[in-house]
Amino acid sequence: AFWNMQEFFQEYLPFSQKEESIIKKTVFTKELKEVCDEKKLILQLARLYIISPERIILLLTRKSLNKECLKVADVLQHINSTISVSIPLPVDNLYMKLYNSLDYYNSYVCLYNPNTRGNLEFLCKIRNLKSSKLSIMYHDLSDLINYHECLTELHEDLLDCEGPPDWFEKTNEAIVCQYYNEIINCHYIKAALLCGLKPALMLRTFSNEIMKRIVTVTSFIKCFL
Repeated sequence: AFWNMQEFFQEYLPFSQKEESIIKKTVFTKELKEVCDEKKLILQLARLYIISPERIILLLTRKSLNKECLKVADVLQHINSTISVSIPLPVDNLYMKLYNSLDYYNSYVCLYNPNTRGNLEFLCKIRNLKSSKLSIMYHDLSDLINYHECLTELHEDLLDCEGPPDWFEKTNEAIVCQYYNEIINCHYIKAALLCGLKPALMLRTFSNEIMKRIVTVTSFIKCFL
């Protein structure tokens, strides 16, 4: 029994010591990490003039989606690099929410659109999911991008739809919901007058998807009209 116990320690103790060393090294590495520098996120978002949810939606109106998507990808890459080597900011941090919303924009406009990234494998997967909600959403956005030429003419109009500075950070939820709906409906009306009802409805849906990732209210149900 003694020799069996001795063999047990000889076989498993070195592994335990190695495991303990790995754990200590991991903990030490985490202690060396600093909290993510918010200014680095601000500087990257500023490259695309993103200071509000409306400005992310406005990216759709830029004349060249190809060039814009390259910029978006570069900004996201720099932010990802910053986040990966630091302690992440809270999920409710404004700039983290803007980053997540921009990442959503990138997924729907840049990664899906064959005219920007040409991800054929991804396209095939989506097209094979014809009955899923995901497929319907991507299909709708694909149709929206087909109206891009008209959307570029909406650039100034959508600027007029913007809410006052920092409206989405106000503590009064009734006021936040009021601005939220005013902006969404303004997008719809401007697009309907210039591009037609179908792209207007799709833009309204897309605007809602972008904004709800940034605007914080207890219940979005009361914000919907």
